[in-house]
Amino acid sequence: MGLYRSLLKLLPKDFRGDFGEEMEAVFDAEREDARRAGRVSVLKLWSRTVAGMLRGQSRFGSGVVSGFSRTSACRAVVTLQSG
Repeated sequence: MGLYRSLLKLLPKDFRGDFGEEMEAVFDAEREDARRAGRVSVLKLWSRTVAGMLRGQSRFGSGVVSGFSRTSACRAVVTLQSG
């Protein structure tokens, strides 16, 4: 979980404060499912997650993402992570 927490630091602090715990819980469940499915699934999960966090960071950094409601923000993160 340490690597995932490091990736979360790419997102704005206030966003992490609002959604970080929930995002960690969702990722932990996805990681467990992927682990049961095998190494390829784990690699795919990490690949999608890293790419999604980088896209999210660039969108937050450019000011594209702002003024989201909690539901919209959660959908945005899920969308970013799933590619």
